[in-house]
Amino acid sequence: MSLVKKPTMTPQKMVANQANAHLSQGPNTPEGRERIREANTRHGFYSLAADEALRALGEDPDDLKALVQDVIDTWHPVNGFETRLVVRLARALWRLERDDHWHDSVAVRQLRQLDENVERLIREAQAQFRKKQAALKRMVEAAKKEEFATSLDQFSDFADVFGEEPKDRPWEIYVLLNRLLKPGTPVRGAVPEGYKGPEAEPDYPIAEDHHRTPVRRELRERLEAEMEVLKVALGQQIEELRHQGSDPYLRDTLKAPTHPQAELMLRAENSSFRKVERLTTLLLHIRQRGASAYTPHTKNEGISHDVDENKGQGKAAAGISHDIDENTEVNV
Repeated sequence: MSLVKKPTMTPQKMVANQANAHLSQGPNTPEGRERIREANTRHGFYSLAADEALRALGEDPDDLKALVQDVIDTWHPVNGFETRLVVRLARALWRLERDDHWHDSVAVRQLRQLDENVERLIREAQAQFRKKQAALKRMVEAAKKEEFATSLDQFSDFADVFGEEPKDRPWEIYVLLNRLLKPGTPVRGAVPEGYKGPEAEPDYPIAEDHHRTPVRRELRERLEAEMEVLKVALGQQIEELRHQGSDPYLRDTLKAPTHPQAELMLRAENSSFRKVERLTTLLLHIRQRGASAYTPHTKNEGISHDVDENKGQGKAAAGISHDIDENTEVNV
């Protein structure tokens, strides 16, 4: 008994339902019906419009028809039953090949994703290079001026290029920037209250008067050299990224079925293969049995209805003579 009480259907409700049914009958034009038929296509296995389903899946219906004809030409079915088995075998082969396409498509998508990641990393490296080159160029242009004095803008550009903890060549540039601070800049640790400018390092004395020109020239030359170093480093980085993306071992690894749906796809492939195997075995078994597998057998098939002709036919088949004298054992 249902736990949900059904509503009582009154004559008024029946009339209202019938009136509402006439308000929406779905698409009336052939184009509209075609769109509705293709709107919910999932895999096309049970679709009545086989050609449209295959096209929706990106497959060519003519290829399937050619495969069916090829299998029919191979097996030469002799009746409707064999024809149905042969057509089903062709469809099983089609699904088996579709399973291969699934695996290939996933591998291609993974390899494309690898290539896209490589290109993305290259674009990011190029963008970072342009940003650093622009900062170095601003520092070079500023250092060309005779009245140049290092400001917070130059220290900010320096940090964008070399980071907060420079070493080796960048550290030497950092020292030059400190030496080119404006004379009278307060030393770090002794900054007056309210001061917001750069602070001088106590270990790097600020260059004054005519000593500033060679320091400024050295700073500019080192900055220009770093621009060339960054350009070479970018080229090496791009080459390394492209080499990693084209590494055959990495690409072969991505071809392996390791994605989340790999197990399901392998099961589908095995299922299609078993269908092909069973249908092929069945057709071979039918061919071995021959046409007798479909024709009814008569109990006394091959035996004449003439009493005299059939009398003792079984014994005759066994090689036993009906002559009493011939079959009588003689004891010597």
